[in-house]
Amino acid sequence: MQQQTVSRLRRQAFIPFLLAVALIIPLTPSAYADSTPDAVQWLEKLLSIYDRGPFKVDYTATLDLSAMGQPLAGNMKGSITQGDRTHSRMSLELTMNGIPGLSAEPITMRVLNVIDGTTVWSEMENPALGGVQITKVALDQAQALNKSTGGMSPASLDPVAQLRALTETMDFEVVGKGDGEVTLRGKITGETREKLSTLTSSDADAFIFLLDQRTGFPKEVRAEGEKPFISMSFSDFEFIAKDKLPAGVFEYTPAEGQQVMDLGAMMSSSQ
Repeated sequence: MQQQTVSRLRRQAFIPFLLAVALIIPLTPSAYADSTPDAVQWLEKLLSIYDRGPFKVDYTATLDLSAMGQPLAGNMKGSITQGDRTHSRMSLELTMNGIPGLSAEPITMRVLNVIDGTTVWSEMENPALGGVQITKVALDQAQALNKSTGGMSPASLDPVAQLRALTETMDFEVVGKGDGEVTLRGKITGETREKLSTLTSSDADAFIFLLDQRTGFPKEVRAEGEKPFISMSFSDFEFIAKDKLPAGVFEYTPAEGQQVMDLGAMMSSSQ
């Protein structure tokens, strides 16, 4: 019963997260065991970004792989305001070349995700599902689901958590530095490569991280190769003083009369 509920959640509510969490591949981490010392320093600077305060960033992404045994390809653009690990606001417009099980035609969805410290809210405008859908789930439940479903949950919308999950499956070295940028190459480890083969036919065996030398945050993350199966670009990154954050940026209130699907209740009833 629980597996049926997870499948329903994936289909009805987690579809907009597929691209956003594509960086997360549930694999055995290497924890930088064979990364060079200078690469580890840059990775630690990237992953300690929250220690330097809230930030916002715009992003675009393209993806071409498989999901649940069917092709999944598309692109997205949006913005993220991140207060800390439990407060964020992400808006995105996602165009997919069809959604397995829902539509064979291209479809554009608009999504707003808000994590307010205790609850993960998602407002999705999806023509294939008939208008606007709103879901909520307690943050602790989302985090637990994130582990049990291999990253396919709202809890994995934290961009730094996504990057951490990815970096821990690779061995990195610094391959370039100049013009305010640092380029890291992460070689995909053996077990990771085997599992990636179930998602893509690409022969890529590494990821490229192009980091901003001042902030340590990526300007680009992509699979290596002539046609990367995933590529994400980040722009207009900036730190924000806590007292300069827009009022209510991490709050969400559904429109009056709007039905809200409680994913936590669905999960509890399936146990």
